[in-house]
Amino acid sequence: YQGEAYLPRQLQSLADQTVEPRELVVRDDGSTDRTLEILRAFAARARFPVTVLADGERLGYAQNFVTAARHCTGDLLFFGSPPPR
Repeated sequence: YQGEAYLPRQLQSLADQTVEPRELVVRDDGSTDRTLEILRAFAARARFPVTVLADGERLGYAQNFVTAARHCTGDLLFFGSPPPR
């Protein structure tokens, strides 16, 4: 939520990994900043599959992660979020 300040660096870190993720699933929780724009631009250029979920409904931190996890296809999941402000 409202990750504009942190997303570019966080996404670049994922792209720079020696072993790339098999997929990235991100669900925006109703941000009003440029979060979705940044995510969609990254998805368009990433070398691995990126799913951006954005249905607009605010779910809160925990339910947002649960909802994103339901869209993952892998056997192992890693969760991340920007540092607190």
